Amino acid sequence: VVGYAIGRWGLFGTPMSRTVCPLLCDSSIVLLVLSFAFMIAVEPRLEEHAETDDEDDEAGRKAHLLLSEPPSAARPLPSPPLAPNVTTLSRTHDDATPAGAMGLQRAHVGSGWQRAHDDVRDLARATDLPTVGMRPGSFSSANDHSLLYPDVGRASDLAQPGGFRRAHVLERVRLLRAEVAEYVHKPLVALLEGAYEASTAEALSGVCSAGVSGHLCASAYHGSTPWLHPHLSASPRASRRSGAAPEAPPSRAPLPRTLSVKIWGVTLALFAGATCGVNAVPFELWNASRDGSTSPLAFLFSQTLGVYAASSLIYHLVGAAALLSSIELPHSAVRPAYASGVMWAIGEAALLMSLDSLGMAQGYVFGAIGPVMLSAGISCVVFREIRGWRNLLGFGAALGLQIIGVVMLAVGSG
Repeated sequence: VVGYAIGRWGLFGTPMSRTVCPLLCDSSIVLLVLSFAFMIAVEPRLEEHAETDDEDDEAGRKAHLLLSEPPSAARPLPSPPLAPNVTTLSRTHDDATPAGAMGLQRAHVGSGWQRAHDDVRDLARATDLPTVGMRPGSFSSANDHSLLYPDVGRASDLAQPGGFRRAHVLERVRLLRAEVAEYVHKPLVALLEGAYEASTAEALSGVCSAGVSGHLCASAYHGSTPWLHPHLSASPRASRRSGAAPEAPPSRAPLPRTLSVKIWGVTLALFAGATCGVNAVPFELWNASRDGSTSPLAFLFSQTLGVYAASSLIYHLVGAAALLSSIELPHSAVRPAYASGVMWAIGEAALLMSLDSLGMAQGYVFGAIGPVMLSAGISCVVFREIRGWRNLLGFGAALGLQIIGVVMLAVGSG
């Protein structure tokens, strides 16, 4: 807007840009300003490796509905009929045994467990296994349902008092509380299956070492189970013996952004746009008085030298303040910033040529709105910072208004 106003009305003594239809050009600037209003309303995700869990998309709605329902709100499930080759770990069959437990019974086909995601979810709700959003220490054993296992013989060790029971699994889950708490932002099914698989595998290995029937132990746990959670595959007991705390993954929680912080950011962006809008005024004044034998690129070296001097002064001032405050400067940002400066200088050379050919009103607007459209597209497609259908609609509306505004400005300029 600042660059267009300078060229449109000849502010600061610069020559006025020629326009065929001034009204069409002015309307294009209004559309461009409106596009930035849509862009401000977009809420990007700035954390790394963000999951697609926004409540606006379909998967996010299902996840939020699932997580918002407490385990106690699960409907009572009818008791399924017992198969002839299935025995319970308790003396009497509990009528409240969840149907999800049937999904955990060992099949005599292949070497894997017959499990379904819905069965695991229902079992977790009925037995109060840890769920996403629950505080550490909220594990409950109020619903002490018995798991169903195949009959491994007339005198099965599993059916004896002190045999492998669900209480052992719950004890292992309690020991895994610290590890599970670190992954409370993981998807619910992955968390439940991973925690249960890790605890079950270790408990079964202890039962097998005690001399339980090899028929069950040989096929009870398959190490290549595809849905075993990678973060919970290692034994927590070994990590406790070594004394090393498990490394926490990067947080996937949305970054806090208050209204005051957003207003401050928008203010700084407007200030940056205003200062960038007037930085071409010296070139316009020099370009109006130069002779035809001088190239517009003669202005480039002195301009970039001024950028280098000002940025060096700012860097040294910030560095001095950091040293006084005992803050370490991020020297690793020097090389990426240097590459960025090289690309900026190449783009500035093209902008100077554009200002010489089109004038300030058209050339500067085209040179300013182009990077905005390109960077917004990279943010959406490459870094996937814009998620959710509301944000995508707002971003699409802003991009569409920018394209229409650029076309109107080009037509109005002739």
